[in-house]
Amino acid sequence: MSNGRGDWHGYYFTAYGIAVKHGFTGTEEAWLESLRGERGPGAWLRYDLDREVLEWTFEGQEDDWQELLDINDLRGYVISATLDQAQQARDQAREAQAGRPRLLSALLAEVLESLAPFREKYGRDIPVFVAGGVKSGAELRRYMDQGAAGAQFATRFIATEECDASSGYKRALLDAEAEDITIVQSPVGMPGRALKSPLIRRVEAGTQPKITRCDRCLAACDCKTAPYCISKALIAAVEGDWENGLFFCGANAGEVNTLSTVKEQLDQILNEWRTAP
Repeated sequence: MSNGRGDWHGYYFTAYGIAVKHGFTGTEEAWLESLRGERGPGAWLRYDLDREVLEWTFEGQEDDWQELLDINDLRGYVISATLDQAQQARDQAREAQAGRPRLLSALLAEVLESLAPFREKYGRDIPVFVAGGVKSGAELRRYMDQGAAGAQFATRFIATEECDASSGYKRALLDAEAEDITIVQSPVGMPGRALKSPLIRRVEAGTQPKITRCDRCLAACDCKTAPYCISKALIAAVEGDWENGLFFCGANAGEVNTLSTVKEQLDQILNEWRTAP
């Protein structure tokens, strides 16, 4: 960035690098596609003085502000003293995101295109549902406008009275903030989002005790190299054992903060769907 003056002092930074740092998973092309959006002719930015964060929203949706970045993050690794360093940081972000999941909207379009010949051949519809990070009826409406038959909701229904998860699991979810969610690598090699329970913190610190018994319940899991037993960790989570549980959750788990009922959740989703622009 520059104001065209020779005496300018500041830092360069890569916007894509900031997006990656804040949890975006996908290529730079997918990120640029996400900026275009379909919910309004433009977007607004605002700076929250109390929280020191920059927020954005689509024009016409001024009641739904999303955090773009924490200004303090500009003092982190994403800033560079020269443009060359900024370009290197951008290239590192690109490399780190190679092969990561693409945007749901892009996947939806690809699947619908692939199914089109079969729809025509057999003369019948093939419903497609999107899943992963869908948090509101407004987003459901957007994906349906793009051709989806519906969407899967998961995390928000854990914190309902009808869910058979333990009260400990529900409490852990209700108490969670956005910064309490992380990407974990399971012992079978698959990534997933989970709460930063003491188990995950021990794994990250390298202090988790070795596995002492293995029933070989998963062929892809090697007890000699696995950082923990995933079966025991999942059972502990179901039982509400915060110290030893692996609490899987969605990307927006930090926004679930009230115990409700399935009916209340469905009513809210439908209302959001009906009122979405």
